[in-house]
Amino acid sequence: MPSLGFGIGLIWAVTNASWIINTGLQKSEMFRPINITGYVASIPKQSNRNISFQFVTSIINNKPNKQRILLRWYGHPPQKIKPGQVWSLLVKLKPAHSFANPGSFDYARWLLTQNIHLLGSVKQSRENKLIKPSHNDYLDQLRLSWINQLKFFEYLPKMGLIKALTLGYRSDVTYDQWQVFKKTGTIHLMAISGLHVGLVALFSFQFCMLVFRNFSWLLLYIPLQRLSLIFSLFVVWCYGLISGMAIPTERALIMISVLAMTQLLYLRVDLAERLAIAAFVVLLIHPLSVLSASFWLSFCAAGLLCYGMKYTSEVSPYWKQALDAQKITTIGFFPLTLFFFHQVSLVSVVANLISVPWMSFVVMPLSLIGLVSSKLSTDIASMVFYLANESLELLWLILAPLANFKFSIWQEQTPSFWKLIFAMIGVAILLSPKKLKFKYLGVIGLLPLFVLSKSSLSHGEFELDVLDVGQGLATIVQTKKHVLVFDTGPKFGPNFDMGSAVVAPFLRDSGNSKIDIMIVSHGDNDHIGGADYLLNDFKVNKVLTSVPWKIKNHKSLHCMAGQHWNWDGVNFKVLYPYTMHYEGNNSSCVLKVGNDGKSVLLTGDIEKPAEKTLAIKYGPALKSSVIVAPHHGSRTSSSQKFLDFVKPKYVVYSTGFHNRFRFPSKVVVRRYRQINAEAENTASSGMVKFTFLKGIFNKTLYRESHKQFWD
Repeated sequence: MPSLGFGIGLIWAVTNASWIINTGLQKSEMFRPINITGYVASIPKQSNRNISFQFVTSIINNKPNKQRILLRWYGHPPQKIKPGQVWSLLVKLKPAHSFANPGSFDYARWLLTQNIHLLGSVKQSRENKLIKPSHNDYLDQLRLSWINQLKFFEYLPKMGLIKALTLGYRSDVTYDQWQVFKKTGTIHLMAISGLHVGLVALFSFQFCMLVFRNFSWLLLYIPLQRLSLIFSLFVVWCYGLISGMAIPTERALIMISVLAMTQLLYLRVDLAERLAIAAFVVLLIHPLSVLSASFWLSFCAAGLLCYGMKYTSEVSPYWKQALDAQKITTIGFFPLTLFFFHQVSLVSVVANLISVPWMSFVVMPLSLIGLVSSKLSTDIASMVFYLANESLELLWLILAPLANFKFSIWQEQTPSFWKLIFAMIGVAILLSPKKLKFKYLGVIGLLPLFVLSKSSLSHGEFELDVLDVGQGLATIVQTKKHVLVFDTGPKFGPNFDMGSAVVAPFLRDSGNSKIDIMIVSHGDNDHIGGADYLLNDFKVNKVLTSVPWKIKNHKSLHCMAGQHWNWDGVNFKVLYPYTMHYEGNNSSCVLKVGNDGKSVLLTGDIEKPAEKTLAIKYGPALKSSVIVAPHHGSRTSSSQKFLDFVKPKYVVYSTGFHNRFRFPSKVVVRRYRQINAEAENTASSGMVKFTFLKGIFNKTLYRESHKQFWD
């Protein structure tokens, strides 16, 4: 019977996934301007460069086709974008695409859990027209009106946090505020999920019990407790709808509804069975939730609390129950957090013991009262929001110093699945509600988490990893005991760069906590963008670059031809530049790494003039097994004379997925093909790994070895 249920569930999940992935569009309809008609299905998010919003289509390219698309509109729309508006737009569509590297966040996977597989950009055109000012999207329109109402109170410093707590609108939460929550392990407070929905249910239940206690005529028809349960269910669903009905919110509502319905129907169902019913309903509605870390974390949290507090007395003091709950979640979430996020907050116990009750019984009630009163009286709302803001300011006096504590975050190599299994067995023993003898031996199950996988490289061996960072470059060279980072990928804004999103997770996933040498080839954003984050987050022993004045957080040296060193039997030699005079791309650092006749040439963005200089200076000494294509395969690089000397067996293009420069150039591709070089492109292959062992030379493509059905 369980196998039958599993089979039905698998079929249901695969069917849902196919509905989302099979867009009904031909390849010829992708990446070129086409017309779509539909309505705005979310509250637009404004950034410095664009407006992004979800858009549900009814017509694509003159054919009926219903799809949920994430659109970005660069520039200025002819009219303000609002939820529910029906538009006819000229757009370019493309399938969702993720950076494919060990440890990287899988954006396409996350979008799939939101029922989205298509991305698009709106083209500036006279064909972009507003057809109807309103569609049947009343909830988002109501949320937007409330968000606009709260703009009157934006003089309060923590108003962005209040919007997130009450309306699920997190666009006004600053990067620094997110970092404080992240480092203190309290980021769950900003997602409207179990805690928030549970508090609203509790407050509304107690409110109903208090108000209707004296309505004896009504209580003749329905018991007070049943009436309060029904009322609290009504209130929490209203709260969920107003807050945007995000999937974590919906999941929490289902869990609480299952709990309430078993009470209302007088069903004898224990907590474990209620939890299983809730999981069944969630997966019935959103079968792809199994791809989301939040699904596993929320149900594991509920399961751990049910398991660990099974015999806890209901008359125990609140402080003891709170401490027990915090102990259970801290121990239970340690391996899970490390598995999903590669790091654990070491101050989370203290931070949560203070912030959870304070947010629950002070900040949240004040914020919700302020939200309701904002529709009734601005003066009352202003006073209540002021109190909510001050309560957050008081909390900040504790959280901010904890976040700034030097060892607030412990970052570790991502544990394997089998290490996670052993760790969870250890957790089950440690948190056993029964008085087991030697239960603390469960710690043994956690010990493998602290055992780093040692490098399998021997003396004279090395690895080259060309990371997938989109239109940019970031490469890692590892020997037995040393790590070199050559370029750090682009930076896309003040809060997002490839150093934090790709390079750092890869290094941690490989078990590296320091960088021996970082080389930043030149000053273009797509090569230097992630450097600041890496310099702040890792111990970097030395920095070499052609633009030392752009490296602000670390003493750096000019990379100059002739610099060389040997790590673990592997030779490193800087071939270029010869002068400190900066000439943009043609001042890029060029590094050759080799052992036993096998070598790699890392070239940055050099172009034909620099290639000519290298060809004259080194000639046949340029010969390399692998070359990372100069300037991403631009037609201004990879000159024929240069390639005749390098004679690579492999060439790797580090480019963006369907990039606007159309790299690599067809001319360049033809040149490499003529010298029989096998080509790989990070845009399609993901990270490309070359392993240079004694007598063995291996190549691994990340997308090929980690194939996902949504790719």
